[in-house]
Amino acid sequence: MSALLTIVSLFFVPALYFIWQDIKTRSPTSKKIVTNNKVPQALPIKPTIKIQNPKSKIQNPIYQGDILEELAKTNLHILFGVMSGRGKSTSMKVIIKKIHQLKPEAKFYIVDPKTTDWLGLQLYDDTVFYLSGEVLDQLIELKTVTERIFNLLDNRIKSCQKLLLSGEQLPEPENHVYLIIDEWYSLYDSLKKLPPKLKAEYDLQSISLHINTIVAKGREHNVHVFLVSQTHLATETGISTAMRRSIALVGQGRLTAEG
Repeated sequence: MSALLTIVSLFFVPALYFIWQDIKTRSPTSKKIVTNNKVPQALPIKPTIKIQNPKSKIQNPIYQGDILEELAKTNLHILFGVMSGRGKSTSMKVIIKKIHQLKPEAKFYIVDPKTTDWLGLQLYDDTVFYLSGEVLDQLIELKTVTERIFNLLDNRIKSCQKLLLSGEQLPEPENHVYLIIDEWYSLYDSLKKLPPKLKAEYDLQSISLHINTIVAKGREHNVHVFLVSQTHLATETGISTAMRRSIALVGQGRLTAEG
């Protein structure tokens, strides 16, 4: 009997050991690898991938900050067609600050009937404000600044033409100049409602002509227009339909076909 037990132990115990080792290595939760130091390590077969919002179809959302930064980099003219109270002035302040970081030589001319929207930008030396109280005063200020930018652009164009005619090489583009008009719809609406006599007396019709010319020719000479308005309709902004093709329309919130 003892001899039989000895034979069983010699053959079956090693067999059971090898079967157990084989079961262990075939475990469904892990597998063994051998690293350079030859120390066995267990690794998961299927690594866990964490998804922030599994129900969302948009895996790479675009945030407002990204859009404002792209607008600061662009050389396009911009029309902000945004309803009141949607943060258009705040967005413009962010864009101006980003432009100042990207283009320290840039100069800003800001026209705004309200002084509170642009608090904080006075820190920039190259920022000129045109702020007034009465409607007629605002329009006269608007005419003054648009005329100033128009003359600046006209001088740049004439300088380039003179160099081209003489066969000289054109220099690097001059510093960027931005004309920013907040509450443009209100200002243009006030302009339309003025008596013809006042319009003629102060030559206020030149405002739209100057802005259209700046939009048409400004980009090539680093002169840009940002209009912040409560509507984007060409008939309500004083910008000709043809010139609207040169302006990037930016909407904040919902933008309907009616504006």
